[in-house]
Amino acid sequence: LFYRQNHRGRLRRSTDGGKTCENLSTIFAAETPMHERLVFQNSLLIDPVTPENMYFCATKKPITQVGGPYAKTLSKGDYGFHRSFDGGFTWELSNHGFPEGSSVRRVVLHPENPEMLFAAVNSANGGLYRSMNKGGNWNKMKIPSVIQHVNNIFIDRNTKHFYLSCGN
Repeated sequence: LFYRQNHRGRLRRSTDGGKTCENLSTIFAAETPMHERLVFQNSLLIDPVTPENMYFCATKKPITQVGGPYAKTLSKGDYGFHRSFDGGFTWELSNHGFPEGSSVRRVVLHPENPEMLFAAVNSANGGLYRSMNKGGNWNKMKIPSVIQHVNNIFIDRNTKHFYLSCGN
């Protein structure tokens, strides 16, 4: 997923080890100069059991990314959680359960159940969210109330412990 210059806003694929690439789909577009970024895209995930299932997030509040500007108005696409069930040819935005205007910064798959995803939301009313249906619906998880913004999540595949980075 590219966010500036040639092929920005598109998902690309190589079937020859990177010698050539092809565009599979256009997810984002904006009427801005090619040197400007469209959106910050994070957490491209491919389901290890069903590789046709792919996920990523477009982060509205890119707190640690360097550079700019990025498109303020998109002519195609929007911020939040995106999913594809056909190997990236078509995508849908699925923000059901996130507060209005949320910034989804990272998404991870549960190490034993690829239908369960977790999202780090770093905007107002942010926190840690979980989906039990491949991102169809999101529910806020209970974490210490002092945490307002979750920036990243890591799940240790051996212990299943969650590690969060937080702050604003």
